[in-house]
Amino acid sequence: MVETEIDSTIPDIKGPEKNADLSSLPLAVEDEKDKKGASEKREYKEIFVKSFSEAVDGILENVNPALSPQMAGDKNFCLVDIDGALIEDNRVKLPIISNFVKPHIPEENITALKKLTDKLEGSVAISTNRSPNDKIIFHTQAVLEELYRSLKSGNIIVPVFLNLFKQAPAMNREDVSRQYLSDSAKEMFDSENNNRQQGLKQPLAEQVVHCIGKRFSEGNSARYILYSIEDLSIASPNRRTYLEYLAKRLKEEYDIDVDIINYVIKR
Repeated sequence: MVETEIDSTIPDIKGPEKNADLSSLPLAVEDEKDKKGASEKREYKEIFVKSFSEAVDGILENVNPALSPQMAGDKNFCLVDIDGALIEDNRVKLPIISNFVKPHIPEENITALKKLTDKLEGSVAISTNRSPNDKIIFHTQAVLEELYRSLKSGNIIVPVFLNLFKQAPAMNREDVSRQYLSDSAKEMFDSENNNRQQGLKQPLAEQVVHCIGKRFSEGNSARYILYSIEDLSIASPNRRTYLEYLAKRLKEEYDIDVDIINYVIKR
């Protein structure tokens, strides 16, 4: 979910074993040319860990403990994948074979997720390629049932974004005509744009963009960090594509610059 190299141009952050407050890192420099270069250098970093709980510990150690959960959530947001992150058994990813595997989220992962949501108030979301329409090939219905059961058992309330197609996030679209337009306005739109068959469509990933953007807009921070927790998977060889798409759209829609720190679970 070929392996991406860690961007060595970003200041080294070791993860759980190093107690570093990322908010203390400099955001920019004075010269415009250098500022642009610094922004490009900082846009993505990967940290390899061995477990979901280790990833959570790394994030929490990078968050200033003096901040309240509300203030911590004002400047930090974390996206959590299901397969390989919350669910550790890789067999749930295999077509057909997954139907013979009972999905299970270990209690320690739910405990760790609860710690994360308690510290980053309103700034944690589940983000997955899993589609509710796929109920047979990848046993997705059982996976989602286990997810919702586990969230309920841990008293965890987070948004769940499905069917994202992270490999090409701008391609997987939904028809939002009914959401934004009245019936008469939709008819006029279709007529004027010769768009009757396609409708007014928007990438599903835009939901994630607006969730993060609205949350960050509640605060007033000089620096925002977008975290991610996912596993090392051949199904997602280019892990940065989706996260960089979100960063680009956050800049365009909300004028928010984010640094991306992706915790990759490598068991």
